[in-house]
Amino acid sequence: MTLEIPNIIIYTISGCSSCAALKKLLKENLIKYREIDADKEENYLEMARVSGQKEKVGEVYTPVTLIWTNKWEGKCFIGYKNTESNIKSALNI
Repeated sequence: MTLEIPNIIIYTISGCSSCAALKKLLKENLIKYREIDADKEENYLEMARVSGQKEKVGEVYTPVTLIWTNKWEGKCFIGYKNTESNIKSALNI
């Protein structure tokens, strides 16, 4: 399955094993995505706002995955280990 447009945004941080696992899943299934490096301050604050997380160091859970199902509706998944099955379901994989 290949999605025609990157309707998936993932916020990642360096050294995150869950981020690496999510990117591997997406690549293996030929799913295009846009990755935003949250290591940069402005991206970290954006990720915290989008996911509803507190903007404090140490309280962030990555990756944060946004999947748009159509133009105005979407889903937000925080983390990967506990949300893997939900992400797969949202992507029909």
